Amino acid sequence: MSIVTGVGLSSGIDYNSIITKLIEVERIPIKMLQDRADKYNDKITVYNDLDSKLETLMDAVEKLKTDDNFYEKTSSVSDESIVSATASNSAAAGLYLIEPHSVAGKIQLASADRRTSLTSFTSTTDVVNSSGSDQVFEYTYGGTTVTLTIADGTTLEELRDAINNDTDNPGVTATIINVGSSDYRLVLTGKDTGSSNTISITSSTTLTGFTDSDFTASSAQDAKFSIGGIDVVKSSNTFSDVIPGVTITLLSESTSSVSITVNNDVDTIKQNIEDFVDAYNDVVDYIDAKTQYSTLTNSGAELSDETTPDVILTRLKTIISSRVSGQPSDLRTLAQLGITTNYETGHLEIDSSTLTDKLTND
Repeated sequence: MSIVTGVGLSSGIDYNSIITKLIEVERIPIKMLQDRADKYNDKITVYNDLDSKLETLMDAVEKLKTDDNFYEKTSSVSDESIVSATASNSAAAGLYLIEPHSVAGKIQLASADRRTSLTSFTSTTDVVNSSGSDQVFEYTYGGTTVTLTIADGTTLEELRDAINNDTDNPGVTATIINVGSSDYRLVLTGKDTGSSNTISITSSTTLTGFTDSDFTASSAQDAKFSIGGIDVVKSSNTFSDVIPGVTITLLSESTSSVSITVNNDVDTIKQNIEDFVDAYNDVVDYIDAKTQYSTLTNSGAELSDETTPDVILTRLKTIISSRVSGQPSDLRTLAQLGITTNYETGHLEIDSSTLTDKLTND
């Protein structure tokens, strides 16, 4: 039997209970500090969540902040077999007429029909150099001259691979085509369009059947077209410097005009605005929920004793009710776009018909 227990039994005093209560009293400051720490941790969690919601709101605002971001564009073409077009946000809405006279082409050299003067290549494995010694195949493309040593016994497909796998290749692709009747030919194609890009076989070539005179050329040419009655010449079929903000690709020639229409992408713009309104309302609801206080229970939510949430809301309300300078007089406030505040809930609300009308007609 312990001394404390024994004394308690003999005197009628419950010393165990007294000691336990004394310890609890001693722990009160610790408990208060722990409760305070828990409250601060709860506040930190709520503020982190609020920060995340404000980030979402800022991301939504970013899409609407400038004209280039706000005015999403869409493009359509009257004949997509002749022209394709893609409009960026900076493109001006409008109707453009383009008439492709010719499309830009790449230079091609094809080895000639050997059947009249030489034994034709009946397969890709036929030998192109049977001279008993190394021969030279040299060509120039884009201002770069490439010299290849073709060993004795090299086949047609090995010649093709030697050209394609050469680390000094300036942009020439070699292929083999079968034109029929056991007639295989080597074709060289430059990677760039435009009349300034040519392939030439130099006089240093000693490989029989592959000198300059043994190839027929399909010349590279520029793209020629008219737009708005003005003739334009481009070295590429794809260009983005004729109509600002619009990338155009010529697909085939035409004797008639093709229309390119650029419009505001109303659906995307409306979606961006709806995302902004949803993000704003989410912030309002979250702050409202986390600042509630009950006078009946004398208790409140995590931020009920904080002033920062009210400052944030006040600032947001000031911003959305402000007039924007530099815009047409009927597009300077959110209300003019059909976006108004419900003063009972604090939410932003969208009048879809007003918004659509403004986006379509302004």
